[in-house]
Amino acid sequence: MWNKHTLHRVVETRRCRKTTWPLANLVENFMRRKVIPRQKKLARLGQAWQDLLPEELLEHTCLENLRHGTLRVLVDNASSVFELNQMKEELLRQLQYLCPRVAPAEIRFVRGFWYHMNEEGIRMPDYESVKLKESKINGDG
Repeated sequence: MWNKHTLHRVVETRRCRKTTWPLANLVENFMRRKVIPRQKKLARLGQAWQDLLPEELLEHTCLENLRHGTLRVLVDNASSVFELNQMKEELLRQLQYLCPRVAPAEIRFVRGFWYHMNEEGIRMPDYESVKLKESKINGDG
């Protein structure tokens, strides 16, 4: 039967018991095993990219993704695409040397924007195009 002593013992047992959240444990393990190591590797690749490119070209590029050994780089103007294509083989060789564990086998330069210019002429991240894509996917636009 429930008495004051038994009730107190149950309350203390529940209070001391560590709550385990299976989903939280799965997410934490996934992050530790997959996401964080990949993020560290890609951070090295991004740093190597910044170190290799001259500043005049660097400001016109944005690393978009690394998929199946192909590094896809957004470039905001045609003249920079031309210059980068002239440097492609050397850039690839240097990236493979500096980042052997995540080195791309190919670099693809794609004309595109990752920002928009505000009224003051300052580059701003292009969230509007992301919202537009999402609205088309959801059937809103």
